[in-house]
Amino acid sequence: MEKRDKTSFRSSLDSLPGRLPALMRAFRVSESAAGANFDWDDISGVVRKVEEEWVEFKSELINHQNKQTGKEELSIEFGDLLFTLVNVARFVAIHPETALAASTRKFEKRFKFLERVITESGRNMDSVSQGEKDAIWNKAKEAFSH
Repeated sequence: MEKRDKTSFRSSLDSLPGRLPALMRAFRVSESAAGANFDWDDISGVVRKVEEEWVEFKSELINHQNKQTGKEELSIEFGDLLFTLVNVARFVAIHPETALAASTRKFEKRFKFLERVITESGRNMDSVSQGEKDAIWNKAKEAFSH
């Protein structure tokens, strides 16, 4: 029987395709870790983790704005938040890619409505106040609630 050296170790994550888009990879990594019994006991634990990651991101954002840290640190904290949100999606059986695609389509409809209203009034986005854009956006939300 041959001895295995430490370099022959294979992680359960090694079977995941290397070229998955980041959101899909995060979901698959999360599924694999859960499949290996490395998971929260229930959704409340994941939600607490999201809240913790949100606090850490906001703190890093302040540090970044005060030029105490760079963009890399901010990006890492943002990634931690996204990864934890992927776990929330997994816990409630929502595929994050599907959810994000649907939300993006909803935003696109609303934004196109905003642009159309402004363009049809003979103006461009730069000439409209944020307050008026917000009012039009609220109308778009009513028109495209889903």
